[in-house]
Amino acid sequence: MRKKSLRFISAALAVSMMASTLPVGAFALEVGAGETTAAVSEQKAATPCHLDGGKTIGETFVETYGTVYTLSGNYTQGITIETKQDITINIDGEVTITGVAKFLDVTGTGKVTINGTKDGVDQKIKMTTDCNVMNTGDTGVVYLEAAGADVTCNGGDYYSKETSEVNSTYSVFCVKDGSLKLNEVTAEAGERTHVIDCGGNSSASVEIHGGNFKASGINSGGIDCRGKGSVSIYNAKVESGNYVLAVGGSSAELKIYNSTVVGENENSCVTVQSGGSFWAENCEFTSVGNRNYNGGLLYMLSGKATIKDSNYVAERNSVTGILAQYLAFAFLNGPHKLTVENTKIKGCKKAFELEYDREGSDIELKNVTFEDNETDIYLKNDSSTPANAPQVELDEGTKDTAGAITVEVAYPADDVQITTKTTGKDYQQNLKLTGKNDGWLIGYEKGADGEYRYLTQRKGDKYFGLNTINATATTGEGDNVTTLKPYAQLKEGTPVNLTADILEGKKFARWKVEKVADGTPVTGLLDAETENTENTSFSMPEYDVIITAEYEDESIVDPGTGDTDYGGDIAAGVVIGGIAAVGAYEVGTGLYRILAMDDVAMPTNRIALAKLLWERAGKPEPESTALYSDISAEDTDAQKAARWAVEQELLNDAEDGKFHPAFPVSKLRVCLTWENAKQKGLFD
Repeated sequence: MRKKSLRFISAALAVSMMASTLPVGAFALEVGAGETTAAVSEQKAATPCHLDGGKTIGETFVETYGTVYTLSGNYTQGITIETKQDITINIDGEVTITGVAKFLDVTGTGKVTINGTKDGVDQKIKMTTDCNVMNTGDTGVVYLEAAGADVTCNGGDYYSKETSEVNSTYSVFCVKDGSLKLNEVTAEAGERTHVIDCGGNSSASVEIHGGNFKASGINSGGIDCRGKGSVSIYNAKVESGNYVLAVGGSSAELKIYNSTVVGENENSCVTVQSGGSFWAENCEFTSVGNRNYNGGLLYMLSGKATIKDSNYVAERNSVTGILAQYLAFAFLNGPHKLTVENTKIKGCKKAFELEYDREGSDIELKNVTFEDNETDIYLKNDSSTPANAPQVELDEGTKDTAGAITVEVAYPADDVQITTKTTGKDYQQNLKLTGKNDGWLIGYEKGADGEYRYLTQRKGDKYFGLNTINATATTGEGDNVTTLKPYAQLKEGTPVNLTADILEGKKFARWKVEKVADGTPVTGLLDAETENTENTSFSMPEYDVIITAEYEDESIVDPGTGDTDYGGDIAAGVVIGGIAAVGAYEVGTGLYRILAMDDVAMPTNRIALAKLLWERAGKPEPESTALYSDISAEDTDAQKAARWAVEQELLNDAEDGKFHPAFPVSKLRVCLTWENAKQKGLFD
């Protein structure tokens, strides 16, 4: 999915963001780096002070010892940082922390830079505590609770675990308020520990660039964003045996870009609840292991979630990919706003399980691809009122690689609406949906207020559904002819007549016949004598079937592009035999790609072609200043390009005096026009 160029751009963006937001000291990775205040002597700056446990770094401490410090060795007491001045802490050798609740407790407003890399090697920071005995509540190796606290960690290998046998809120990094930046950090949560805890009643933010984050211990968790917290992750890897990412609270926001997320199926990769907001873009999600409770990729109770340009793979088919669930708890209850776009979901028992929400939900699938799932969409409606099923907005690009999108309804009933009603698009008839409920079909309805798909019971064991696209199907003879609606149910063996619809500018080419269930092509169904004509017939088979009339353009040459076809011999070849057209296309395309630069997209309409030619010619001024009424007067470049192209007889005016900028042009037309402009000497 993600090409090298995209990875390069993502990395460049991350570097750019880091360069624009991080303090200078954030990049001073060598021991002794960092700025010192004028009050500190050069000797103090050159010889960093080694920090002992129990110290408080306040203003007096900085004035005495400077602003650069080192950490190494064993600690049984924490360090409080309450200074308003900027300081740098360098990890110089392994740090072991025992019996401490908050090791680096930042309460001051000075910027704190912690450099965890020495000579290119991440230094280890290990912490072990017993929260049950100490009764400390929220804790962390790095702990922030002041509004102005600002900490940046560059590199370092952080690890922590909690030794009591009860769950705790202990974390490797805990941010109750203030901001924390992690650059290429490795962090691992051991027993009963979270990797990052961000948020609460105050605003808090965590920004991650690169690195690896893992929850590996018993009852350990990943990155938790709650309350008013904000977490942004770029180019990192996050994995956990429990939840990997969690967001909850009406003001909580978690975003992840260009990253890898791995869940081990004890829980979901991502949990969204209590009105939280989640955004994922260009990410790889994977579920591994043998069990899954609450959704492999996303477990959603309420809130907003958007997943774009990503992939999800379940390595065990017992997994539910995305579970949007309704629970009757006031603090968890609420509608879902779920959008999944340009994303593949693969290998699930259920790719989507969507539960009826009494407050209503908004679920959109755009260009989603299903692959190797037992069921693509499972709608969990209410048994007492089965018509109240969740509805899904499916666009034309959503598909199953095996054929039809499989849909199962928990409590099937007539007229259960499956898709959200849409208006003015007329595409839902063409959506390939097949029901997994025995004895039920997925029908189609269109009215003045829109079109939608719904569940309908089969009339009997021998009745099957027929859908025709770009064609009209009828049954009966003489005065008893009936025109069939989309997905009409017909008894096996019923004679059916097909007539291809007349489409303007199109010529009938062939019939395409396929099974609804899996998209398997069907041959031999249509009448052998008329199967390649606009009118044919067949007998209804013992399966649901889609029959499509396919068309081709009447001619290759685009009308209305020029007064001549730039050389009658070539034009004649295009229309008559096609041989000259093929040659001109191949040569013209090659010339275009060489001369117009390989990274320039080939124009697809008249105005794009005019602008390409005009820009190549050096943007000359046209002789006339008259404006075309169908081009915005404010778009001066488009007006000039169009007028100039017409004056040079590369393109022509339409009969009504307009330019018709959106009129499509073929690749052949582009190449011929380009060559004509060269022959006129308009450019080299």
